[in-house]
Formats: sequence, C-alpha cells, structure tokens
Amino acid sequence: MIGIFGDSYAHEYYAIGWPTFLSELYNEEFENFATAGSSISYSYELLCKKDLSKYSKVIFTSTEPRRLHFIDKKTNKELLWNGRDVKGSIHTNSIKNHSPYNTTVEPDSQEKKVLKYQEYITAMYPDSWDFMAKAMKNDVLRSHKNILLLDIYELMFVSNLGKPTEIWWNDYEEVPRIRECHMTIQQNRELAGYIKDYFDNEFDIHSILNKNAKDYFTVPKSLEEAGYKKR
Repeated sequence: MIGIFGDSYAHEYYAIGWPTFLSELYNEEFENFATAGSSISYSYELLCKKDLSKYSKVIFTSTEPRRLHFIDKKTNKELLWNGRDVKGSIHTNSIKNHSPYNTTVEPDSQEKKVLKYQEYITAMYPDSWDFMAKAMKNDVLRSHKNILLLDIYELMFVSNLGKPTEIWWNDYEEVPRIRECHMTIQQNRELAGYIKDYFDNEFDIHSILNKNAKDYFTVPKSLEEAGYKKR
C-alpha cells in the first residue's frame, strides 16, 4: 500500500494522474489523502494521525507555506486561506476535503472579514510562515523509512512547461481530464516513472525538478495540448 498526502499536485480530481500511474507501475494499491487548496499543516496533521506502518512508501507534496487552516475545535469548524486572495479562498472552501473539521462552503460576512485581514497580513509579511513549514517538512522526512517529499516549487517546473502566462489563472483555466495534478497526462506518467526510479534505484528526482525539467518531461507544443483554455 502506498500513502499519498498533499495538495492539488497530488489530488486526482477529474481523471487519473501520477498517483494512479505509480500504483499501476507497482501493481500496488494506494490511499490518497491529498486535496486541492490544502495547507502544509492540514497534510501534516493527517500524516501524523495515520498508521504509516501499513505503507510501503509515502509521498508528501508540500504546498505554499502561506496557505492556512483557521480552526475552532469547539464548533468543529475550519476556514481555509489559499495563500493569495479572498476570492480564491472562498472557492477553496467549497472543495470537498479529508479534513476532520467542517469546512465552510460559503464564508459568512464575519469569515470574509477574517479572509480580508489575512490578505493584508500576507501582502505585508509574506514570509512569516516559512519557518513553520520548514519544521513540519523536516518532521515529515523522519516519519517513514521510505518517504519522498516533493515541494510544489519543484513540481511547478513541470507544470509550467507550456503554460500561457506568468499568472495564468487570471485569464485561463485548466481543462478537466487533460490536466490532472496541474500536469498533462503524459507528464503525470513520466513523473510516476521517476518516482518509482527514486524508490527502486535511489534516483535523484530532485535534480530534474528545476529549470532543466524540459529535458526530462514532455513539453506541450500548444496551449490546447497543454490543457489550457481561455476563461
């Protein structure tokens, strides 16, 4: 059994992506707890609560440190902050996740104020959560003898191949079933192969998740092939 934790870079939402391809390569079942819009703390909490001994391998995708979960245990509620803006955070709260708390589907006026305050705080102090993320990631690496931690800032070198603009989400959207885990289906297949090579042969997967990613992953020849369409 393979255990997977993280954000949308590991979340199979519309179609199959690298988690399923990896499972097929190993002929081994997997449990995927990754969900779009989640924070490092969300994924870390899930990892800590699971019995990791049942997994032969664990993969953890570490998301933006600025993403946050505001939690009230008395009411069992949480409010998600996407790390960037209020509009996107409101959408993030509508996504079904694996959290033990009740996610607010549509934030009320008070919760929108909280998100607005956080937008200001993030704009003024963008690096405030880096040290907490580093601490959690260090602990993740000690949690299992056979673990791979992939940072989304590494995976973005793959997802950016063939992208339309620097801030593409303002003008474009990803086409369901063409892009899964923010990559083309072919790139998902290739990533699964490199992950397998990491576990089987100690391949240095981090060495290819940089500006040279184009030498290891298929580069789409058009926006349509890359899976983007105009909003």
